[in-house]
Amino acid sequence: MNNCNGLLLAASLILSACSAPVQETTPTTSARPAPTSPALAVLVPSSASDAGTPSMADPNLVSQLRSLGNLISASHGIPSPSTMHAVAVADHQLAETFISGAVINDHAPVYVVRMTGGPFTAPNHPPNAPAPQGNVLTVTFNATTMRVTDIGIDPEAPDLTPIGQVTDLLAQ
Repeated sequence: MNNCNGLLLAASLILSACSAPVQETTPTTSARPAPTSPALAVLVPSSASDAGTPSMADPNLVSQLRSLGNLISASHGIPSPSTMHAVAVADHQLAETFISGAVINDHAPVYVVRMTGGPFTAPNHPPNAPAPQGNVLTVTFNATTMRVTDIGIDPEAPDLTPIGQVTDLLAQ
């Protein structure tokens, strides 16, 4: 086959692939409440499966998040938190917008784990400054690597329900 015939064959294959019918899917609806900000409404997927949100249905994942939560909680002064809830979120930016208001440039899927039962105390802080303390410890994990991306110590628990289905990690 000469170069011209090879190019024609390649072009023909591309055109036939591009003209193949596209199967459309209808998104499902969710009972999840709408976000509090109208500007964020477009960011919240109508269901977890639409955006590729990681699943909290896996008992191994729940166990892993519980273990990691306990380790981080212990490093912040509380070996056994009173509560530990998690949510899977398809977009890190969306999670942080609701939890802390932070603007970050990351849209990877994450797990957010919220623990109560403090006072939690930050193990690292500037010299000659009091260690931050609070009743709530919130930890965000990259869903692919399980690395901690964010840690927050707060006086009150952030509401996780606008960003996904909340799972009680201590009940399982």
